[in-house]
Amino acid sequence: MQLVKNQKIGNKFDKKTDTQIRTFILMFKTYLKTPETYLFLIIFPILLSILSYAIISQFFVKEVRPPLIGGVIAIGCLSSIFLINTILADWKDSILIKRIRMSGLTNNGFLLAFYLVNLCFVFLALFTSIFAIWIIDLVFKLKNLTTFFEQLNVYWLNYLGFIFGYILLAITTLSLGTLIVGKIKKRIIADIILVILILYILLVSDLILDPAIMKKNLFYNILGYINPIKYIVWLIFMFSSSMIQSPENIEFITPTDGMVFLKYLWQGLLFSIIICISISGFSFLFFNINRK
Repeated sequence: MQLVKNQKIGNKFDKKTDTQIRTFILMFKTYLKTPETYLFLIIFPILLSILSYAIISQFFVKEVRPPLIGGVIAIGCLSSIFLINTILADWKDSILIKRIRMSGLTNNGFLLAFYLVNLCFVFLALFTSIFAIWIIDLVFKLKNLTTFFEQLNVYWLNYLGFIFGYILLAITTLSLGTLIVGKIKKRIIADIILVILILYILLVSDLILDPAIMKKNLFYNILGYINPIKYIVWLIFMFSSSMIQSPENIEFITPTDGMVFLKYLWQGLLFSIIICISISGFSFLFFNINRK
């Protein structure tokens, strides 16, 4: 009797796993066929990286510190937020959603597959941003990207830390987008809110404004402390500065006299992980596969 019961549980688990895998494959293929995927994960990241690089380097004449280049590289990830509303709006009455509903996949199962597919594709934004910066450095005879990688080369964990920070940024951005899109039914209103959110993130996350200059602006710093993305951006800054080995490299990000957003690597890790888990948790809690 117990053997039969265990066999039924095993069959049920296998069926759920099979459904999850098939859902992932369906989503992956859909992403490949969707033109907006390449718009928001290739074209937009290039434009965002060029804009950020131009502002921080004063139109490609100023030397840029390694951590800020890390931010310029990671900024393209933010454009993926616009893909979320497009994809979910197109899917809601599609055959894909109908097939997923019939398979019995839960909201959480659907969203998990959605996250995994997005994470796979969001690395397109990373590589295109690196490519854009490399081209700019080549044209304007700069060495900022080279200096950035030299700083990462100081310790191999810097690479893992940077990738970890980028994944946290991607997940948090995706969660914010999913949370907004999941609660707002009208696509145009959701798009407007997403645009406002991205503008806010860009302006107060130290992605396009040098933190060493803006640290004296009290209002700017207050807005930064209530911006969840800024904590993850600073985690990326810290790994890009090789603060694992040399905590004093905080000076690469900003002088330590006066107000400093975060001083220690452990602070960046702690706050970033808490923020990512919290926002993702809310996203899974409120998301509904039957969104209309």
